[in-house]
Amino acid sequence: MKLLFKNRRHKTLALALGASLAATIALGQEGPNLRTMQCAEAQSLIKSKGVALLHSGPNIFNRYVKDAAFCAEDMYLRPAWARTQNSKACFIGYTCSDNTND
Repeated sequence: MKLLFKNRRHKTLALALGASLAATIALGQEGPNLRTMQCAEAQSLIKSKGVALLHSGPNIFNRYVKDAAFCAEDMYLRPAWARTQNSKACFIGYTCSDNTND
């Protein structure tokens, strides 16, 4: 299938949109899932890597960190508990928040 573009700018825009779509699809893929991990396993992952994007369901994920070094300078740490395979409320680390009231 050959696509026709009016000019080079349209072709560049089409390529950029294609790359953006591919990146979005990649982000939506499942990664480490809290529901299939033991509490200690999730805690260990955050401690060893410092930061991790963990899924808790289809297209549901959050970024967890071990300390403030993994947050932007103007952000605050918020303790994070999550459901794991063996715990309803496992303390796995922190999330970064831009509001102290979150």
